[in-house]
Amino acid sequence: MLPQDGQLSTTAAISGFAYPVKGPLPEDKLQDWELGGVALNDPSQGLMVKVWHLQATKRAGSDDVDVIVSAPGVAPTLLFTAPGITEVALAFDQNMNPFVAYHQGDDAKIYWYDPTIPGMTHTTLPSGIRTMRCTMDERRSAFVADSDIVLSYIRAGNLCVRYQRDRYQTEYVLRAGVGANCQLVSMARNRGNRLQWRLRNYELTNDPGALISSVPFLGEIVENVCLRASMPRERVDVSDIFGTPVRGLTIGNAYAASGTLQSLSSVFFFDPNSAGGKVHFVPRGGDAKATILESDMIDNGEPVEDGDSRRGDPIAIPRVLHLNYYDVAGGLNTDKQRSERPEGTRAEGEQSLQTPVLLSADEAATVVARTHGLMVEQQKGELNFSLPDNWLRLTESDPVFVQTGTKMVRAIITRVETNDGEQRYTAIRDRQSLYTTQVQGIPAAPVTRPPSSVAGPTIIEFLDIPI
Repeated sequence: MLPQDGQLSTTAAISGFAYPVKGPLPEDKLQDWELGGVALNDPSQGLMVKVWHLQATKRAGSDDVDVIVSAPGVAPTLLFTAPGITEVALAFDQNMNPFVAYHQGDDAKIYWYDPTIPGMTHTTLPSGIRTMRCTMDERRSAFVADSDIVLSYIRAGNLCVRYQRDRYQTEYVLRAGVGANCQLVSMARNRGNRLQWRLRNYELTNDPGALISSVPFLGEIVENVCLRASMPRERVDVSDIFGTPVRGLTIGNAYAASGTLQSLSSVFFFDPNSAGGKVHFVPRGGDAKATILESDMIDNGEPVEDGDSRRGDPIAIPRVLHLNYYDVAGGLNTDKQRSERPEGTRAEGEQSLQTPVLLSADEAATVVARTHGLMVEQQKGELNFSLPDNWLRLTESDPVFVQTGTKMVRAIITRVETNDGEQRYTAIRDRQSLYTTQVQGIPAAPVTRPPSSVAGPTIIEFLDIPI
């Protein structure tokens, strides 16, 4: 429950969301998602059972809009119909009664259960309210008695909230001066059990708690790319990579979505995997998901290393690896950072990589050092092994320890082939410490602007002289 006087935390605790939330795309205005119970008006199994979807659909040949709610295993239910609806948001109260905040022309309204009636009713809020969002601030059963539906919006250039405990009659200002053009994109409880706001066009310059980041997050960009590639939002999970800031990314109209994701992955080191009907984007460097011994493998199968015949040649790894990138302090010209293998190795030659991601000098130096280290690890060869069905939980991108003779090797699963009674796994070598490596880069050269071609300011003077 938020404090009575509506205070934000002193320091932001940014995290991903456990279920789909509204985004900045135009189609998001007429839909929303919210975690709720097993059925409408049924809180018997708690308020964390199903993800519900709200959709506002305009009727053909009419200005009327149907507001419909649905969930897995629950047939679509028409909540109400009203003309001219342009935006909707969804929440549920403690008894699984729906709460809908919606914009109808210039009017901001809520559809909610009023216990004094008792029954569902529509209430018009004061004028000037924009981008309403709503959610239950606490769904865990032990804290439901202290929970509230929180209604948030932008009004008069301020970020404001209203609470269920006040019957939505009192307005509290959470953050003043966010700007007349500021938009509230989403508000939901994140994986850190904090209520989190996402804003656009934020104009407040004095923000001592670092409560607002003007730089977009990696999870937002990856999710946006997936949505533009027509992946349903319910099938995309970016919660594990959400809080990583991305300074900028250069792409073109002909740039494939997969190419964009690969460019981001090569810098921020994450992998996609498929589990539970979703595509999850998982950062590398996590703890191993399992330890696989030779006794666990089918047919006493020892992992087939790319050793004698297919092991990579260490000499093929370049001694010097360069990364060409756009530096945040270097203007439009590319800069370069390098990683060099220690003296004494037989490796020779140099290799250059490039990335469309905007980086600082330290970030670029760290990326090229990590990439160089991964090249060294992966040239040691693949691991191939088979496991029985009781290992079905393992999937692509999972880090594991694998026994190879007398050694335990850390690896990342890159491929899974499922057959009757067994799974065939392919994995590449990995080193966990690489992903915590930090390197100081060479600062970008200062930008020298060309001399101005403008001779001086143009001045109009009226002269009373002969022609």
